[in-house]
Amino acid sequence: MPISFNGAAGVGSTGFVKLNQAQFKEVIQEGALWCVKNGYGWDEDVQRTEENGRIAGADPDKISQRAISRGINQLGTLEATRLINEDALVLDVREDKEWAAGHIPNARHIPLGALSSRLNELEKFKGKPIVVNCRSGHRSNRACAMLKKSGFENVHNLAGGIIAWEKASLPITTK
Repeated sequence: MPISFNGAAGVGSTGFVKLNQAQFKEVIQEGALWCVKNGYGWDEDVQRTEENGRIAGADPDKISQRAISRGINQLGTLEATRLINEDALVLDVREDKEWAAGHIPNARHIPLGALSSRLNELEKFKGKPIVVNCRSGHRSNRACAMLKKSGFENVHNLAGGIIAWEKASLPITTK
């Protein structure tokens, strides 16, 4: 599960490090020591921070799923297109009327309200990248959180949803 966090030391000009869920837990427990161990900082950094760069007793299991879901990978249309061309599943979680008006070619349609009862339909895609979209990116973000909670690791929210897709003049179908 990719999670981005702002890093203050040694992460370069972007200030972000992508983490999977296991790494996220390690960072919570180890703090700045994790950064040093993984080449994002120096021993001196740890020595100059409060509590040697970590909070004693930090427990990643106390972090709410809502807070963790904020780390859902957001994709722009260019990166989404790359993943789709590499055989990612596109999951459209809009309502039936929205879907009928036009959707990304070859997308699978499961409205957000039905997703929890239809997760079994997606089991065979658990190891595959999934690009989730809705109208603007809000419902699809919720769907991504639900999928992650159900064990889907490689889930991406299409930032801006179908609005961004259409704005980029990418293909839409009604079939």
